[in-house]
Amino acid sequence: DAATPAPVVLRTAAQVETKKTRRVYPYSIVPGGVIDRSELARAVVADKVVAAHYAAFETSKATVETVSKPRAVYVSYRKGDKVFWTSKKLQLAAGETLLTDGQNEIRTRCGNRISDVPRLPVEAKGPSEEELDSSVEQAQEGDGNVEQVGFALDGNPAGGRYQLKTF
Repeated sequence: DAATPAPVVLRTAAQVETKKTRRVYPYSIVPGGVIDRSELARAVVADKVVAAHYAAFETSKATVETVSKPRAVYVSYRKGDKVFWTSKKLQLAAGETLLTDGQNEIRTRCGNRISDVPRLPVEAKGPSEEELDSSVEQAQEGDGNVEQVGFALDGNPAGGRYQLKTF
């Protein structure tokens, strides 16, 4: 009985560069964000909170979209295993990237969903816009290993390390 080989992940140079400089926001639905359809699909499989929050999102239709001008929206955010929505609109900056299925939108930087209309649940005192926008760079060591934050990818336990590979 031969062991099944681990899947090979092919990445473009731009994706590798994004990985190296990935920022982590404290109230992310997906720590480190989701830059494309495949990362979104892995996050949904690996994390039950993500799966529940994205239940209405059609992952197979996900495409990347760039915000063309500043836009005021409500934003979802995560505290542990709970997801809330902001009570006030926050500003998306021109140039920010989103994933959309044509009906729903997700910020690529953090995996937080956005909405033009108020959503529930809302916390009595949620984080400020400054707290939601604060971030830290994801740790990367000189050997090319990146410390994984938040969820498991390809069977790697959450918090484990994985080797970035380029071809």
